[in-house]
Amino acid sequence: MKVIDCFTFFDEEIVLDLRLHILYPYVDKFIITEGKYDHRGKSRDLVFDKKKFKNFEDKIDYITVDDYPDLKDPWSMLRHQRNIITKFLNRYEDDDFVMISDVDEIPNPIAIKKFLNKKKKIGIFKQLMFYYKLNLINNTCNHWHGTKICKKKFLNSPEELRALKPKIYPWWRLDKERSIEILDHGGWHFSFLYDAIGISKKLSSYQHTEFDIPSINDLDAIKDKLNNNLDIFGRDYSYKKITIDDSFPKYLLENKEKYKEWIKN
Repeated sequence: MKVIDCFTFFDEEIVLDLRLHILYPYVDKFIITEGKYDHRGKSRDLVFDKKKFKNFEDKIDYITVDDYPDLKDPWSMLRHQRNIITKFLNRYEDDDFVMISDVDEIPNPIAIKKFLNKKKKIGIFKQLMFYYKLNLINNTCNHWHGTKICKKKFLNSPEELRALKPKIYPWWRLDKERSIEILDHGGWHFSFLYDAIGISKKLSSYQHTEFDIPSINDLDAIKDKLNNNLDIFGRDYSYKKITIDDSFPKYLLENKEKYKEWIKN
């Protein structure tokens, strides 16, 4: 019984480094997909550098994606980049476990092990939400249902699993309630872990085109919001610096100096 960790990648090297270190002892294979186009259909240089992650190469399958069916539909491009993972799952058994995430949604290894011993079809990891820095928590909306997990035999498509949302079903759908496990203490979502230039680049290239407008994607405005712990999208969210303690990944706790640039003082 193996655990396969599958996720899309753009340029989030800090989060990728953290993810590989945290999950390497618990995962049998990482499947990473990176597109030769951004989600706006613009050609881009590939960022993933296997030399930087040579200590993990025995467990990495890295896939470049360039056969998008539609370069004008950002959401279609994202779905395609995720669903191409399916082609690389053929070598695994039906009872092997498949996790689907974005790279910045890091599942808690304890929650992974907990789910492997459950008799549920699907696990949804309830993850703490951080923005801009590794210890800057979203104090208004501090949980995110990010990573999903199921056995390969229950996986219809990676995108369908990724899009699954926790919900309360009517009493006559007890089959649904019994098939899904919400995994508390399910990990960490380290979102927008960039400087101002990196955030502006992301806003110009990812699928949420509604945020790539002058009132949001303005470099000076982004810098001001980062400096004052404000939401870059203008939402009524507050962000709070918290201490990195044993509620964080053990690897991060033990290597704070390595990631000090991304820890709020």
